[in-house]
Amino acid sequence: MDTARMIFRQETSWHYSDGRAPLWRHNGLTGEEAAHHASWTYTASTPLRSALLMRSMPLWYRFDLSPAWVPGNPTRPDRLIWDTHSDTAHDHVVELLTRSAARIPGAVYRPSTPCSGTIQLGSGSAQLISNG
Repeated sequence: MDTARMIFRQETSWHYSDGRAPLWRHNGLTGEEAAHHASWTYTASTPLRSALLMRSMPLWYRFDLSPAWVPGNPTRPDRLIWDTHSDTAHDHVVELLTRSAARIPGAVYRPSTPCSGTIQLGSGSAQLISNG
């Protein structure tokens, strides 16, 4: 039991950083959760966003990325932007999303530059941009 408690504390210590309280201590949505409500409104890009979310662990942890999702507007598509320390990270992300066993079925990638391009799934799309 002591080992289990120690592991639980290690796994959840970030919940207490910066004076925050763990999510399980809140009776409602936190300000951070409520701030992203619009991101869950259905749009043409919702299936793509959902597919990207399901692949977030290998994207962020395997490739050591720091992602940011920037919602689009009528003149600009959604953007997924990340900082990377590798010149090949963008190619690895595109490979994972479009050609690997974990690919998003039906997703098509169209490069614009070596570090950016558009991924499309059905009528939804997002720009993939790596800053390195």
